[in-house]
Amino acid sequence: MMVAEIDPDQFSLFPTANAADVKKMRTDLDKYKKIKKNKEDLEKHHDIEVLKHSDVYRKLETLVAKIERAYNLILEQDVKEIIHYRFIEGHDRFETICKFDLCERSIDRKILEGIESIANTFKLWEELH
Repeated sequence: MMVAEIDPDQFSLFPTANAADVKKMRTDLDKYKKIKKNKEDLEKHHDIEVLKHSDVYRKLETLVAKIERAYNLILEQDVKEIIHYRFIEGHDRFETICKFDLCERSIDRKILEGIESIANTFKLWEELH
């Protein structure tokens, strides 16, 4: 008798991001503050109606909005606070470790949990391929 291998993600209601997806999301989160600053600078110095026709502005606006939506869907409050401080506010790892009363490994684990949560949300939205 032959047993078929079944890919668990094939039938999953909530697809899971793979390692490459998580790595890409971490890169996007590392760039988040700069992306948001660029978007705000464009809004400050250009007419919004003109910007709406700019591919660059639309990409920045879309990425910022999606990251913020996915961040808001993180369920664990402690993970959410650490992700906010580290990526949304743009502090480095050392500052994040100093801010929270946890050991380095716990901070790193919670950062990874938050990145995975955001990556899984992007995967669900079919934003990661």
